[in-house]
Amino acid sequence: MKEKIKYIELLIEKKKDFFGGLHDIYIHSILNTIDLNQLITFYLKKEDSELKKSIESNIIKRLEIVDKPELQYEKLLLRLKNANYHTRQRIKNLQFSLLNRLSKNHYQDFFNTYFYSKYYYENTIALSICDKIWSDDLKQKLLDKFLEKRQSPYLATLLENGKIDYIIPYLEKLLSHDLENYLKMKIINMVSPKHFNNLAFLKEREPEKYFYAMSLSKKKFSLEEITLCFNEIDSSIKHFGLMSLGRLKQWGLLKIELNKTLINVK
Repeated sequence: MKEKIKYIELLIEKKKDFFGGLHDIYIHSILNTIDLNQLITFYLKKEDSELKKSIESNIIKRLEIVDKPELQYEKLLLRLKNANYHTRQRIKNLQFSLLNRLSKNHYQDFFNTYFYSKYYYENTIALSICDKIWSDDLKQKLLDKFLEKRQSPYLATLLENGKIDYIIPYLEKLLSHDLENYLKMKIINMVSPKHFNNLAFLKEREPEKYFYAMSLSKKKFSLEEITLCFNEIDSSIKHFGLMSLGRLKQWGLLKIELNKTLINVK
């Protein structure tokens, strides 16, 4: 194997001398002569480099067609024991590349292995396969994790896969001040049409978002209600309410704001 690696390192060194992908063809041709498990062992210990990238690419391509992918998955799982952080990330990526050839049980195992890990990037790769194993139990796990850690990927995954009715009882906790704005807006977009009344707590906390929710709601509002809510929005961000005025078909109020702007422009 050492001789083969030396040839590959020489090819990498002379990469600029090759054209039309011939450089990669030579490298992968050599790598394909090395036993897959032996190559994985070498790869897991190899420092980051061009050689490491080439080997990783070769292994993943071979895993796509390897016989008995279940067995290869189990072998990788065994390698995970006592592995350091960097080795774990490589094992995780190789296991992930095998998943589309494996059963739902393997998806569940992969999720359980990395969802409960202490490492953030392992948590997020577990979240990326939630659609394959979705269940009511999983919804609760994601909600509990978000409320515990306040890390957005948990909530984003829940919103992407779960029904909005599930989070209605938790809206006030979810829409707290520290939640990223894009998630706030996504929740409001999802909740407002059918569950507008459950967003009443936003009226004083974030009046511009409450007004936005009004514009998405199927509920009918009087001109007085609309005017009062619009006037509650701070002048520094009042322009964010203009789109909502448009959705509420309030040309009169919108015209007043436009005239103010046009006068200031003059």
